[in-house]
Amino acid sequence: MSLLLLEYTFSSATVGAPTSNQVRFDAGYPYSAVARVSVRNLTNDGADMRRVWLAVPIGSRVVVQDKNDSAGYGEFETTGAPVDQATYVDLPVVHVGHGTSLLNNQAVSVFVITPDAVVTPAPGAGGLLVTFEDAKLHLKITDSDHDAEVQTKLTHACGVVREYLKDRNDPTWDAVTAPAAVQVAALLLLAKLYQNRGDVQPDERVGADELEEWQRRLVRYRDPALA
Repeated sequence: MSLLLLEYTFSSATVGAPTSNQVRFDAGYPYSAVARVSVRNLTNDGADMRRVWLAVPIGSRVVVQDKNDSAGYGEFETTGAPVDQATYVDLPVVHVGHGTSLLNNQAVSVFVITPDAVVTPAPGAGGLLVTFEDAKLHLKITDSDHDAEVQTKLTHACGVVREYLKDRNDPTWDAVTAPAAVQVAALLLLAKLYQNRGDVQPDERVGADELEEWQRRLVRYRDPALA
């Protein structure tokens, strides 16, 4: 299990985009009808967490709690991939529990708890290189039964591609700005990881004539490995 703690300002508004450093829900107290948590990219201390929010895996717990009183909170579980809204991120969720009502404009602590089975890219390495929707399309998956597994494998694939690129990895790349060859490599590796269910691990220590297809796509970008 991994834990992320951020500080925001709670907005009791249930419609419209969060502004400034806000987090808000799409339904009011007692929060049992909340289906979306919207969180601004910038935290109260000015940190831009957009790429971190976009990497939150399905099945994570999100707790929004009164900073000074643990009795006031809303707890949710993510049910879908995060949605990039430019200045903020929407998290599809289902209600798990709640305490007393959160007040408008109060400081809140936002806890994100990810399960052990999920590995999230480090913030400095960058986020996902392709969208969750494109990943499912590439895998020819049309139902939602395997969404959690696809999200996990997609996170792994993007992380491995970024590691493989070494110093040529641009942490600002995302599903919009990443070069096409890098995105294709991520999708090819995703397909391998998904088909093998982790039984076969990608190996960087191969000669040029032994490169896998996803690695060949990255030859022009990758720094040469030292002998």
